[in-house]
Order: sequence, then structure tokens, then C-alpha cells
Amino acid sequence: MRRIWRESVRAGVVVLASASLALAPGLAAAQSQSGSGQQTGQAGTESAKNDAKSAKQGAGNVADQLHDSAKNFGEALLGGIKYAGRTVIGFFNGDKPKQ
Repeated sequence: MRRIWRESVRAGVVVLASASLALAPGLAAAQSQSGSGQQTGQAGTESAKNDAKSAKQGAGNVADQLHDSAKNFGEALLGGIKYAGRTVIGFFNGDKPKQ
């Protein structure tokens, strides 16, 4: 019972660490683009619109990178599962594993 608990905690830590590493660049970019101080008048409105556009573009770039990373991770996971399956089948068929 203790081993199952430890494994679930480890899995949770890995998931949280992965999520924080994936989201950190996007949050940092959003904070740096938001600016500090308040502007008034029409120039301030134009600046806010430009900031919103650049934030959307930055979020799109982060989303694309996150998609690519997730896709690569999924492909690597699938490759590992296929390798494990071939190894198990080979074991029962009497084949030697490839190194």
C-alpha cells in the first residue's frame, strides 16, 4: 500500500513540474508585454490595443510550441510502448532482444 502511494505522489509531482515548465514561458511573456503604469487618452487606448494584439500573437506562439512538445512526447511514449510490446512478444516467441 505504501509503494502505491509513493508512486502516485511521484506521478503527481512529475505532472505538476511538467505543467509548470510548459506554462512558465507563456506567463513570463504575458507579464513582460503587459507593461507597468497607466496611460490616459487616445495614445493609451492605441497602446493597449497593440499590447493585446502582441499578447495574442505571443500566446499563439506558445500554444504552437506546447502542441509540438506534447506531440513529440506522445510519439516518444507510443514508441516506448511499441518497443515494450515487441520485447514481450519476442520473449514468448523465443526471439532475442535487439540491442
